[in-house]
Amino acid sequence: MYQQFFIALLLVFSSSIAFAVVPDISGTWNGTEFSNETVCDDEEEDTITGFYISQEGINFVRTSSSSYPDGEFSETIYSGTIDESGVISGTYSYDGSNSSGALYSGSGSLNGNYDSCTGDLILNYNTSENSYTFSDGSSFPGGCAGKGGQLKLTRSDSSNVSNTCLETNVSIASVQETIGTAYSVTPITLISPTTFGTVPDSTALLTLADSATTIKRNDESVVEVKANSVVVLNPANNTNNTITLIKGEVTFTVDCSDTQDFEVRAAIANIKVPVSCTSILRATGITKFTANYSQSGTNGTLTVSVASGTVDITGRDGSKNTLTAGQEKIIQNTVPRTTWVLPIDNDKIYGGETNIFIWTEYPNADGYLLEVNLPSPDFSESNASSVQFANQTATLKSTNYTIYDGLVIFTLPLPKGADGIVVEIRLFALDANGNIIGESVSSDSSTVAVQD
Repeated sequence: MYQQFFIALLLVFSSSIAFAVVPDISGTWNGTEFSNETVCDDEEEDTITGFYISQEGINFVRTSSSSYPDGEFSETIYSGTIDESGVISGTYSYDGSNSSGALYSGSGSLNGNYDSCTGDLILNYNTSENSYTFSDGSSFPGGCAGKGGQLKLTRSDSSNVSNTCLETNVSIASVQETIGTAYSVTPITLISPTTFGTVPDSTALLTLADSATTIKRNDESVVEVKANSVVVLNPANNTNNTITLIKGEVTFTVDCSDTQDFEVRAAIANIKVPVSCTSILRATGITKFTANYSQSGTNGTLTVSVASGTVDITGRDGSKNTLTAGQEKIIQNTVPRTTWVLPIDNDKIYGGETNIFIWTEYPNADGYLLEVNLPSPDFSESNASSVQFANQTATLKSTNYTIYDGLVIFTLPLPKGADGIVVEIRLFALDANGNIIGESVSSDSSTVAVQD
């Protein structure tokens, strides 16, 4: 099941320093605090400067104290842990005294998120306890029963940001909603999308049986990934703006005034929003459709239903269909090949890093043959039954990779020194004797650039 897949994926990432790095939030932060006291209904908005956090491993703490000439003092402590994806959990507490000598205290929960793409830090705190105690031992509830709030912070020194997304110039997409735990995976990063957070705009999105996520991309299209799904997003700002549906169900919303060349690819057919969507006559239109793809062995089934607008469907067999609002089409065909998940076509792999490669399992395959085309731009034959460059291949045995629920995971450390080189790669399924399985053909090729 996918839970096992993600356990394996996490182990793969944690086996390399590049993948196991916990975000460093130590240092000084500035920003805004929005606070309220739940009984008094007293809301405040304050500017925060010099908010210093210390961190050791996954543990962090922020302690602040203040004292005043009239005898008042206060101390506030934020403490907790941060994981590899930037999710924060912990406790919030405060205590002090007023000018009359009354002591007060409060404690509660702390949660938040560090966004590795923007470098922003959000801390949410909430307390339910707030009491006063006098020197004679008596006590009574404070004027307010508790308080809560949110801090939105950015680093005071941007040079201290350790930010994979910014360093590799990766564009980002906004997360509109996430239910349960979903995952965004690139060749060198693994994060969990959170509501109102961000993910790389070029990524593989994976959901579990009890999770779903909705993102809005740079081209203003909205992608709703349902449970038990795998979908690959090609960079939205590329000329070749495609989305590959590996399995499961996804709903797509395309604003004709913003989006061009929008295409969803499945193993047996491509779904395209026609160019007329962006014409003057339809400039304010919305195209919304749902695609569901499943595969049993080498038999694939694609179901497309249109809520609004028009889509054109072209099968791998050459068949063509046009669907309008309210129509549905079921397409079936054989899939005699494996399909790339990572790396993404027309994207990057990284020198000096351990890169993760993922593809769909071919039924009864006992291994795979990876063929690399360098420096030619294209293989001469698509979905070939034999290799073109026999001296540019590598055999991957079952001991070289891990399989979970139909997805093959393979890691490859790449040395530095090949920055800027573009390669084209494809896969063949092998039998127990190391031969290409007779009825199979190569995967579609994936063209990637190496970046140090």
